[in-house]
Amino acid sequence: MKTKSLMLGAGSVLSVLVLSPLAASAATYTTDSITSPVTGAGQVGIQVTANFSTGAPETLTWVNDGGLGKVLSLDRWGLSVSGDTFSNDWNLFVDASLNLTSLVINGVPGNVVFDLTTSPGDGTSGSGPGLTFTTAFSGVTGTYSNPVALSSDPTNPVGDLYTTLTLTFPTGFSGEDFFYRADTDKADTPLITGTTPPPTGTPEPSAVLGLLALGLVGRRLGSKAR
Repeated sequence: MKTKSLMLGAGSVLSVLVLSPLAASAATYTTDSITSPVTGAGQVGIQVTANFSTGAPETLTWVNDGGLGKVLSLDRWGLSVSGDTFSNDWNLFVDASLNLTSLVINGVPGNVVFDLTTSPGDGTSGSGPGLTFTTAFSGVTGTYSNPVALSSDPTNPVGDLYTTLTLTFPTGFSGEDFFYRADTDKADTPLITGTTPPPTGTPEPSAVLGLLALGLVGRRLGSKAR
Protein backbone atom coordinates (compact mmCIF):
# COMPACT_ATOMS: atom_id res chain seq x y z
CA MET A 1 0.00 0.00 0.00
CA LYS A 2 1.30 3.42 -0.94
CA THR A 3 0.67 6.54 1.15
CA LYS A 4 1.08 10.09 -0.08
CA SER A 5 0.77 13.24 2.03
CA LEU A 6 0.24 16.54 0.27
CA MET A 7 0.37 20.07 1.66
CA LEU A 8 -2.50 22.09 0.27
CA GLY A 9 -2.92 25.81 0.73
CA ALA A 10 -2.79 27.22 4.24
CA GLY A 11 -1.34 24.27 6.07
CA SER A 12 -4.09 21.80 5.22
CA VAL A 13 -3.04 18.16 4.98
CA LEU A 14 -4.46 15.52 2.69
CA SER A 15 -3.60 11.83 2.72
CA VAL A 16 -4.02 9.67 -0.35
CA LEU A 17 -3.81 5.90 0.04
CA VAL A 18 -3.40 3.50 -2.86
CA LEU A 19 -4.00 -0.17 -2.09
CA SER A 20 -1.46 -2.53 -3.61
CA PRO A 21 -2.85 -5.01 -6.15
CA LEU A 22 -1.64 -7.68 -3.72
CA ALA A 23 -3.70 -6.35 -0.80
CA ALA A 24 -6.33 -8.80 0.39
CA SER A 25 -9.18 -6.37 -0.31
CA ALA A 26 -8.00 -5.41 -3.79
CA ALA A 27 -9.28 -7.22 -6.87
CA THR A 28 -7.81 -6.48 -10.31
CA TYR A 29 -10.32 -5.55 -13.02
CA THR A 30 -9.73 -5.61 -16.77
CA THR A 31 -11.12 -3.84 -19.82
CA ASP A 32 -10.13 -3.88 -23.49
CA SER A 33 -9.35 -0.14 -23.74
CA ILE A 34 -9.76 3.24 -22.03
CA THR A 35 -11.23 6.54 -23.27
CA SER A 36 -10.34 9.93 -21.79
CA PRO A 37 -11.61 12.50 -20.93
CA VAL A 38 -14.99 11.79 -19.31
CA THR A 39 -17.58 14.31 -18.12
CA GLY A 40 -19.77 14.09 -15.07
CA ALA A 41 -22.74 13.36 -17.31
CA GLY A 42 -20.83 10.45 -18.87
CA GLN A 43 -20.59 8.54 -15.59
CA VAL A 44 -24.18 7.23 -15.56
CA GLY A 45 -24.46 4.01 -13.58
CA ILE A 46 -21.68 4.43 -11.01
CA GLN A 47 -22.76 3.83 -7.44
CA VAL A 48 -22.15 6.14 -4.48
CA THR A 49 -22.52 4.87 -0.92
CA ALA A 50 -22.73 7.28 2.02
CA ASN A 51 -21.92 5.98 5.50
CA PHE A 52 -23.03 7.91 8.57
CA SER A 53 -22.17 7.91 12.28
CA THR A 54 -25.74 6.78 13.01
CA GLY A 55 -28.30 5.00 10.87
CA ALA A 56 -27.94 2.78 7.83
CA PRO A 57 -25.71 3.57 4.83
CA GLU A 58 -27.38 4.70 1.62
CA THR A 59 -26.35 3.76 -1.93
CA LEU A 60 -27.47 5.83 -4.93
CA THR A 61 -26.91 5.40 -8.67
CA TRP A 62 -25.42 8.24 -10.74
CA VAL A 63 -27.65 9.97 -13.29
CA ASN A 64 -27.30 12.58 -16.03
CA ASP A 65 -29.48 15.58 -15.16
CA GLY A 66 -29.31 17.85 -18.21
CA GLY A 67 -25.52 17.62 -18.46
CA LEU A 68 -24.93 17.56 -14.71
CA GLY A 69 -23.80 14.19 -13.39
CA LYS A 70 -25.09 13.59 -9.88
CA VAL A 71 -26.69 11.57 -7.11
CA LEU A 72 -29.24 13.25 -4.84
CA SER A 73 -30.86 11.84 -1.70
CA LEU A 74 -34.09 13.77 -1.06
CA ASP A 75 -32.06 16.96 -0.64
CA ARG A 76 -30.27 15.56 2.44
CA TRP A 77 -26.96 14.75 0.74
CA GLY A 78 -25.67 14.69 -2.79
CA LEU A 79 -22.63 14.56 -5.05
CA SER A 80 -22.27 16.16 -8.47
CA VAL A 81 -19.77 17.20 -11.15
CA SER A 82 -20.26 19.02 -14.43
CA GLY A 83 -17.86 18.91 -17.38
CA ASP A 84 -14.50 17.14 -17.64
CA THR A 85 -13.58 15.51 -14.32
CA PHE A 86 -9.91 16.37 -14.89
CA SER A 87 -10.52 20.12 -14.66
CA ASN A 88 -13.75 20.54 -12.68
CA ASP A 89 -14.69 20.15 -9.03
CA TRP A 90 -16.82 17.40 -7.58
CA ASN A 91 -19.31 18.98 -5.14
CA LEU A 92 -20.45 17.03 -2.08
CA PHE A 93 -23.05 18.47 0.24
CA VAL A 94 -24.43 16.97 3.45
CA ASP A 95 -27.35 18.32 5.45
CA ALA A 96 -26.60 19.49 8.99
CA SER A 97 -28.93 16.79 10.33
CA LEU A 98 -26.49 14.10 9.14
CA ASN A 99 -22.90 13.22 10.04
CA LEU A 100 -21.08 11.64 7.10
CA THR A 101 -18.13 9.41 8.02
CA SER A 102 -17.19 8.06 4.59
CA LEU A 103 -18.22 8.10 0.95
CA VAL A 104 -17.50 5.20 -1.41
CA ILE A 105 -17.63 5.83 -5.18
CA ASN A 106 -17.71 2.58 -7.16
CA GLY A 107 -17.16 3.05 -10.89
CA VAL A 108 -17.69 -0.58 -11.96
CA PRO A 109 -21.46 -0.42 -12.66
CA GLY A 110 -20.91 2.57 -14.96
CA ASN A 111 -17.65 1.29 -16.52
CA VAL A 112 -15.81 4.25 -15.02
CA VAL A 113 -12.28 4.22 -13.60
CA PHE A 114 -10.33 6.73 -11.54
CA ASP A 115 -7.14 7.97 -13.21
CA LEU A 116 -4.26 8.99 -10.93
CA THR A 117 -1.46 11.42 -11.72
CA THR A 118 1.54 9.73 -13.35
CA SER A 119 4.93 11.10 -14.33
CA PRO A 120 6.42 10.82 -16.82
CA GLY A 121 3.76 9.93 -19.38
CA ASP A 122 0.06 9.21 -19.08
CA GLY A 123 0.23 5.72 -17.60
CA THR A 124 -2.20 3.19 -19.09
CA SER A 125 -2.63 3.56 -22.85
CA GLY A 126 -5.63 5.75 -23.70
CA SER A 127 -6.04 7.13 -20.19
CA GLY A 128 -4.52 10.54 -20.92
CA PRO A 129 -3.29 12.79 -18.08
CA GLY A 130 -4.68 11.78 -14.70
CA LEU A 131 -5.37 13.68 -11.49
CA THR A 132 -5.11 12.06 -8.08
CA PHE A 133 -7.73 13.08 -5.47
CA THR A 134 -6.98 16.57 -4.19
CA THR A 135 -8.85 19.05 -2.00
CA ALA A 136 -8.24 22.20 0.01
CA PHE A 137 -10.14 20.73 2.98
CA SER A 138 -7.98 19.32 5.77
CA GLY A 139 -8.11 15.94 7.47
CA VAL A 140 -9.73 14.00 4.63
CA THR A 141 -8.32 10.70 3.37
CA GLY A 142 -8.85 9.49 -0.19
CA THR A 143 -8.24 5.76 -0.74
CA TYR A 144 -8.08 4.12 -4.17
CA SER A 145 -8.72 0.40 -4.47
CA ASN A 146 -9.16 -2.34 -7.11
CA PRO A 147 -6.56 -1.65 -9.82
CA VAL A 148 -7.48 -1.82 -13.50
CA ALA A 149 -5.42 -3.44 -16.26
CA LEU A 150 -5.96 -3.76 -19.98
CA SER A 151 -7.15 -7.22 -21.06
CA SER A 152 -4.11 -7.48 -23.34
CA ASP A 153 -1.95 -7.69 -20.18
CA PRO A 154 -4.41 -8.58 -17.39
CA THR A 155 -1.94 -9.42 -14.64
CA ASN A 156 0.10 -6.21 -14.89
CA PRO A 157 -1.90 -3.08 -14.08
CA VAL A 158 0.19 0.06 -14.60
CA GLY A 159 -0.96 1.43 -11.25
CA ASP A 160 -2.75 4.60 -12.39
CA LEU A 161 -6.29 3.24 -12.82
CA TYR A 162 -8.64 2.08 -10.04
CA THR A 163 -12.35 1.29 -9.87
CA THR A 164 -13.09 2.74 -6.44
CA LEU A 165 -12.40 5.91 -4.47
CA THR A 166 -13.27 6.07 -0.76
CA LEU A 167 -13.33 9.40 1.08
CA THR A 168 -12.97 9.15 4.86
CA PHE A 169 -13.88 11.94 7.28
CA PRO A 170 -12.35 10.99 10.66
CA THR A 171 -14.39 13.53 12.65
CA GLY A 172 -17.45 13.43 10.39
CA PHE A 173 -18.74 15.93 7.86
CA SER A 174 -22.04 17.83 7.69
CA GLY A 175 -23.74 21.16 7.13
CA GLU A 176 -21.61 22.47 4.26
CA ASP A 177 -20.27 21.84 0.76
CA PHE A 178 -17.07 19.89 0.18
CA PHE A 179 -15.17 20.36 -3.08
CA TYR A 180 -12.49 18.10 -4.49
CA ARG A 181 -11.00 16.97 -7.79
CA ALA A 182 -10.41 13.43 -9.04
CA ASP A 183 -10.02 12.49 -12.68
CA THR A 184 -12.03 9.65 -14.21
CA ASP A 185 -11.91 7.80 -17.54
CA LYS A 186 -14.28 5.45 -19.32
CA ALA A 187 -13.70 1.72 -19.78
CA ASP A 188 -14.69 0.89 -23.36
CA THR A 189 -15.79 -2.64 -22.46
CA PRO A 190 -17.36 -3.86 -19.19
CA LEU A 191 -14.99 -4.04 -16.24
CA ILE A 192 -14.58 -7.66 -15.22
CA THR A 193 -12.62 -9.48 -12.56
CA GLY A 194 -11.80 -13.10 -11.88
CA THR A 195 -9.06 -15.64 -11.27
CA THR A 196 -6.35 -15.57 -13.90
CA PRO A 197 -5.32 -19.12 -14.97
CA PRO A 198 -1.62 -20.01 -14.81
CA PRO A 199 0.42 -19.57 -18.02
CA THR A 200 0.22 -22.40 -20.55
CA GLY A 201 2.69 -25.17 -19.73
CA THR A 202 2.94 -24.20 -16.05
CA PRO A 203 1.41 -26.83 -13.75
CA GLU A 204 -0.91 -25.79 -10.94
CA PRO A 205 0.79 -25.55 -7.50
CA SER A 206 -1.25 -28.56 -6.34
CA ALA A 207 0.04 -30.56 -9.31
CA VAL A 208 3.62 -29.64 -8.46
CA LEU A 209 3.14 -30.78 -4.87
CA GLY A 210 1.60 -34.02 -6.13
CA LEU A 211 4.54 -34.72 -8.41
CA LEU A 212 6.99 -34.04 -5.59
CA ALA A 213 5.08 -36.40 -3.31
CA LEU A 214 5.09 -39.15 -5.93
CA GLY A 215 8.81 -38.64 -6.43
CA LEU A 216 9.51 -39.07 -2.71
CA VAL A 217 7.36 -42.21 -2.53
CA GLY A 218 9.18 -43.65 -5.58
CA ARG A 219 12.56 -43.02 -3.99
CA ARG A 220 11.50 -44.72 -0.76
CA LEU A 221 10.12 -47.75 -2.61
CA GLY A 222 13.30 -47.98 -4.68
CA SER A 223 15.42 -47.96 -1.52
CA LYS A 224 13.38 -50.80 -0.01
CA ALA A 225 13.66 -52.87 -3.21
CA ARG A 226 17.43 -52.72 -2.92
